[in-house]
Order: sequence, then C-alpha cells, then structure tokens
Amino acid sequence: MNDASRPEPLSDDERDELLSADLDGELAAAAADFGLDLEAARRRIAATPGADARRRELAAAQALGAQTNRVDEPVLARLRAKAVQAGNEAHAVRARTRRRRVARGAAIAAAAAVLLSVAIVAALVRSNPRHTTSSSAAAPVSTPSSQAIAPAPSPNDAASGSYADVQSLMTAVSDSVRRDSLAANGTYQPTAGAASRSAARGRCAPEFDRLGGTGEPVVDSNALVEGRPVYVRAYVQAHATLVIVLSRDCRLLARRADTH
Repeated sequence: MNDASRPEPLSDDERDELLSADLDGELAAAAADFGLDLEAARRRIAATPGADARRRELAAAQALGAQTNRVDEPVLARLRAKAVQAGNEAHAVRARTRRRRVARGAAIAAAAAVLLSVAIVAALVRSNPRHTTSSSAAAPVSTPSSQAIAPAPSPNDAASGSYADVQSLMTAVSDSVRRDSLAANGTYQPTAGAASRSAARGRCAPEFDRLGGTGEPVVDSNALVEGRPVYVRAYVQAHATLVIVLSRDCRLLARRADTH
C-alpha cells in the first residue's frame, strides 16, 4: 500500500471527540459530524498514533466519573440541606445589613432635621431681636434705677434719686449737706455708714482725690442724671461744700464748690 491510499491521522481534538463517542456507543453520529462514515472514522482512528493509549485514558476517566456520581441519596440530602442553610444565613445577614443602613439613614435624617430647626430658630431670632427683647423684659430683673439708689435712707444718701441734669443733682447735694449734715456747733459730723458706702465706689476714689476731694466725704452716693447712673461725693471744706460728680467709668461730669 502506498502513502496516497493510507488514511490521514486525526488531530488531537478530532481524536478525543471520536474516541469519547466510541466509548459512549455514538461513534457513527460523531463521524457524521466530521463528514465521515463509520468505517472511515475507524480507519482514521487506527491510523492516528497513540490512539489506543488515549482510548484507555478516556475510558479510565469515564469510569472514575461514574463512580463519583454514585453518591448515596442521604449524602446528597445533607449537602442540599447545608446549601439551603448557608443561603438562608447569607440572606439574613444581608437583611440585617439593610436594616442597619435604613436605621442609620433615619438617624442621620432626624439629626439633620434638628440642626435645620435650630438654624431656622437662630435666623428668626437674629432677624427679629425685638421679640427676644420683649420676652426677656418680662422676666423680673433689677433696673438701673433700682441699683443706683442706696439701700437705706440717710443724710449721706440725700443725693440718691433721678435728676434732669447734673446741676440739679449738685444743688440737691449741697442743700442736703447744709440742712441735715452740719452739727449745731458748725462742724460736720459724719453719719454712720459713710465709710462703707465709700468702699462701694472705691474704684473711682483716686479720681475723686485728684479732683480735690480730701478727708471723709459727707455724701458718698449714686444717682441718675438724665437716666444715666453716676457717682456723687461731697466734701466739707473751709467755708464751702465741694461736690464732685463722676460717671460710672470714673470720668468727670461736674465739679462745684458752694460757699456756706
């Protein structure tokens, strides 16, 4: 026989396809797919080097697969149950994760709503300060006039009160000193409590001293002038009463000496 009449060997893929079909009893159908009849397929298999060894390998693999597939039904049932349980647990984990995300989202939304409400209220308060002023005015607080008036009436507190101008205050102080604070022998006798009231306004004492107030003041009080609180002191000097009025920040408002 010459080479021209010898069957052509199969490729590896063709060989495996036809050998597998032959082991399954379907060689004729597989040969038809390659355009061969059954006998031509067998001749080409025989002409292919290593075809017999490859047949044995495929047969062994097929037998091993058949043994692996013969698993007891109880084993398959356990495997299916484990698979179902694992699927249920994974579903529960996903559901809990979704619930946590929803809860976090709700908490964040609630916090944002609270912050927005606070911002709106703050904006309203800034845009309408009269409302907050009128609301706070309803609370019982001490007024400047109540703070300005000395707590107990005495000759030293004669200046306490409200005056239209500084000159009216100084006249009232000077008259009070002449009328109520001079003793019968013509010398001033300080009334009790003058020193303690002086201590209450001690931070302005250096300014009073600088402006000519020496010795113990015969009047050391506070008052309102045109609605503004002031400090006032009076000193008895030789043949005169010196009256000094300072603002609450110790600035000079008026200074006058009235002769007796």
